[in-house]
Amino acid sequence: MRLIAPAAGKSVIPIQEMRESFVYDVSLKPILGRYKVYLLDHIERTAFLAMHTILKALEEPPPNVVTILVTDYPEGLPPTIPSRCQKVTFQLAGTDAIAGKLAQLGLDETSALALARLSGGRVAWAMRAAQRPEVLAARRALLDLCAEMQSRGLPASLRIADEIKAQAGQLVRKGDAGNDDDASPDDPAEASTEPSFDSDRALRVGRRLRVGRRLRAELPWCLDVMVSWYRDLLAVGEGSPLMNPDYEQALHARLGGDLPHQAECAIEDILEAKHAVQRNANIDVALEALVIGLVGGCD
Repeated sequence: MRLIAPAAGKSVIPIQEMRESFVYDVSLKPILGRYKVYLLDHIERTAFLAMHTILKALEEPPPNVVTILVTDYPEGLPPTIPSRCQKVTFQLAGTDAIAGKLAQLGLDETSALALARLSGGRVAWAMRAAQRPEVLAARRALLDLCAEMQSRGLPASLRIADEIKAQAGQLVRKGDAGNDDDASPDDPAEASTEPSFDSDRALRVGRRLRVGRRLRAELPWCLDVMVSWYRDLLAVGEGSPLMNPDYEQALHARLGGDLPHQAECAIEDILEAKHAVQRNANIDVALEALVIGLVGGCD
């Protein structure tokens, strides 16, 4: 079996890798065994052009070839991809089971339950998040932003776009702690030669690109947290279980008016912004448009 997935620290599967590892290789006959199996993980993070290179292999697969596409976000794929696949849904772990596991790791009950619900049934993600205090800090900051969104007014609320981006940036910086790949030597003596202007500029540009890719990878989770707030606004009015029970009082304070319709519109706007970010749209434009929609409400 061949695994094709984004490389460590990368946000997408590039077209060249998809061509070499799958499109070309899939046409070759198997040497050992009857079948060749390809596992394309995080297929939603494949470069747009790379996705189109695999269409023929999906539509007319060679004999003795099995291709498995794995994604957490099927809605982020172009329609041409799922239309050529057979959908298989896997059962995720329950919230109580994940919360119990996080409690064993030393997390308090409220934080364990919040992460379990935000994990969407992904045990490994929840366990990693439990070991990163910045994840819980970002969750609280994002929920606080949602709680005060309407009270700011539109001019002040536009700064929320920068604050959302800043929270994703915090996750990037904390996640990169101890990674020296992007760092320059602190001691000039450690550098064998003084970099020229061009090489120094290339290093800075390369670092900005890497940080930008990591920022784009963290933002969808930040937007999922915001979705959980508006989902809870719908749930609290119906007496349903909350994803963020520690914010129950703040949620009750928002009840009234045309809340269900406004909350549904907000969820649609956030998901639209999330899909735009995942499809490589300009982050600043996507977030500013989102905040304007959230503060302005639905017509």
